[in-house]
Amino acid sequence: MNLMALVDKGGILMYPIAAASIVAFMLFFERIWSLRETRVVADELHRRILGLIHSKRYDSAEAACAADPSSLARLALVALKHRELNREGIKNLMEESGALEARKMSRFVEGVGTVAAISPLLGLLGTVTGMIRVFKEVADAAEPHIGQLAGGIWEALITTGAGLTVAIPSYLAYRWLQGHVEERIYVLQERSVEILDSLDEGKREGEAS
Repeated sequence: MNLMALVDKGGILMYPIAAASIVAFMLFFERIWSLRETRVVADELHRRILGLIHSKRYDSAEAACAADPSSLARLALVALKHRELNREGIKNLMEESGALEARKMSRFVEGVGTVAAISPLLGLLGTVTGMIRVFKEVADAAEPHIGQLAGGIWEALITTGAGLTVAIPSYLAYRWLQGHVEERIYVLQERSVEILDSLDEGKREGEAS
């Protein structure tokens, strides 16, 4: 039996299950694209900023950050624009910006988790409604037989199988994305502290000279 025949046998709830799988697929790959290294922690930019700060070329560092679309660039730009503040003041501003960046990184991740949660429920609903239909047909039949009941139950269980088929990889993708976001946030925090330390060190050197 081909895929379209299974969908037809499973009933109308096979369509929202299929739609949910497409949504999960799209959200997963959108997050992978958005969370790539150059868009978040920007390793090359990080090294460049540190070098410019050590050289006291703050305007060049600001220009480099303004031209870069990464999360790190936005946090570094906040620090550079407010470098005259004390360390605590800069840190608070960076933390506020960091919280916003963390929310951006987590966007759509819960959507994948939602698909993982509702897909088996949709499948179960399809099975329940299918079983109701089967037992009604058996009850209305003048001479019901076991083949009629078995065939109806088999068709009713298709939606449960489809729902689980979507839910399991969606849940794995959801958990992986959560871990990926946490890793990116950790690296972003680590590199932000390094930039803050560099600014603080430059300020101390300026005061000493």
